[in-house]
Amino acid sequence: MARKTEIDPETILEATRKVILEKGIDVKTSSIAEEAGVSEGSIFSRFKTKLELVTEALLSTLKKDWLSLLDQADDEHDYVEVLEDAIVEGLLHLRVVMPIFMAANAHFGKKLPLFELAKKKKFDTPPIKLIKKVKRYLDLLIEKERIPPCKTDLVAAMLIGPSIERVLSETFKGTKSNRSEDKKFAKEIVQYALHGILHREE
Repeated sequence: MARKTEIDPETILEATRKVILEKGIDVKTSSIAEEAGVSEGSIFSRFKTKLELVTEALLSTLKKDWLSLLDQADDEHDYVEVLEDAIVEGLLHLRVVMPIFMAANAHFGKKLPLFELAKKKKFDTPPIKLIKKVKRYLDLLIEKERIPPCKTDLVAAMLIGPSIERVLSETFKGTKSNRSEDKKFAKEIVQYALHGILHREE
């Protein structure tokens, strides 16, 4: 791959995440450099060590705005379909982040206290980030009287919790569901989580 004259740090971080997912946490920085289209020296001119590079690559994922579709949804959208789509999108995010977090934690141990670092930088961990985002959407639905009042933090956890378990299971088994399976899974989870809210008076 041709070397780039101007180097965007995010290009290096994205390459790091991609190569780690493909080859594992023990990947050489030379492989990351090749994927990013930069020299290995360029990497170390921005990140002092491989540990620093991996740390920033992981933490930078927590800065991103996940589930933006919830922010874009309005009254014309079917909120059930919006939540189903949010779960499918959440699965995609978790499949990228969680395996890297788990591998990094196993490889670096106490040298890379990800959860402590995330807390220090005031970043939410992936599961908390998703739950908070869904909770805000549910709060908005209640405010607009589209669903009855409920404990939105618990409902959000019911919606996101199974996704976390699903991705953990896939990671340990080395499997991955396709999009149609994800959509079926999302439909079942939303139906289960909302049933108690929408049918309490029946």
